[in-house]
Amino acid sequence: MNGPTESVRQQITETLKYLLNSHGVSLLNQPLRLEGWLRDVHPDLRAPVSVVMECVHTGVYLEKGAIGDATAMFSVRGGVSPQWSDFGVRIWRDVLKGHQLENKMLHAKGEGEMIESSRQTVELMLGTYRDAT
Repeated sequence: MNGPTESVRQQITETLKYLLNSHGVSLLNQPLRLEGWLRDVHPDLRAPVSVVMECVHTGVYLEKGAIGDATAMFSVRGGVSPQWSDFGVRIWRDVLKGHQLENKMLHAKGEGEMIESSRQTVELMLGTYRDAT
């Protein structure tokens, strides 16, 4: 596939809208689950699904402001061509219309929980050895 087409954009947009409406925006905190569903529904659209998921991994899907700025940022952060960057940014802008999202809630909360979980595990596993030194 040379570049994104309008029909591919519509297919992925409809799938994402359905998934977020049926499972909630908290699905964005589970990118592996989201990607799995997209790949199951669209097994023949490997590149478009990868671009859409790279928007999530880089955090560009939450960027406000001009589409051109978000596209340029995604192109730099994700190493994606401008044509595919525009494709990914426009899909997420369309899908997230009307949803209330907080950048800090989606990313910081998930990372913080993971970090705190790791600390608790380290303390449980090494706590007795740390006290001995």
